[in-house]
Amino acid sequence: MSRSQISFIILGLSLLSLKVSSGERFLSRPDTRFIVSEKLLKVFGSSKYNKDIVDELILSKVSLFGGPCDEYSDLYKKEKGGEARILTPNDHCYSNRLNQTFLSTGRVSFLREVNLRVSCDHLVENEKNISYISKNLPKDYSIQDILELFYPGKKINKKSFEKFVNDIERLNSNEKLVIMVRFVCKTGLWQY
Repeated sequence: MSRSQISFIILGLSLLSLKVSSGERFLSRPDTRFIVSEKLLKVFGSSKYNKDIVDELILSKVSLFGGPCDEYSDLYKKEKGGEARILTPNDHCYSNRLNQTFLSTGRVSFLREVNLRVSCDHLVENEKNISYISKNLPKDYSIQDILELFYPGKKINKKSFEKFVNDIERLNSNEKLVIMVRFVCKTGLWQY
């Protein structure tokens, strides 16, 4: 096992301890598709590309991420020719109006984690998103600043991340940012 793999494991365990030590129950239900998608768009920006990724991999996966539809919140606008176009795409039910079959909260599953990780990969690989994030960080950002994006208001013991930060210290600033954002996003613990 390489040093960076070990560092990633240590960082993951540190994030887990953050969740447990903050008094929250780790095995609680994860957030719904609406909250997860809102968080991702807040961190990475709400460009059309990002909205398309989130819509395809998070919002449309109602059975994985939960969040029942409110058929009364869908607003339609008549287009030329009489066709109705949905105005609130985040609320629509993806051709399924059976509200009672959807969980009001998310649930832990392998497919949910796969979709989240693929979403994170797509979002991090877009250079415009990394530029967006770097503009919202201080010039001398730290791992704490990256964690603050996903865990707003939570302070983390910096000693937990010294090994991880030391292992990636030799990388240039942009490479470090990509690695830190990708890892924190893909851990998925921020959903709980």
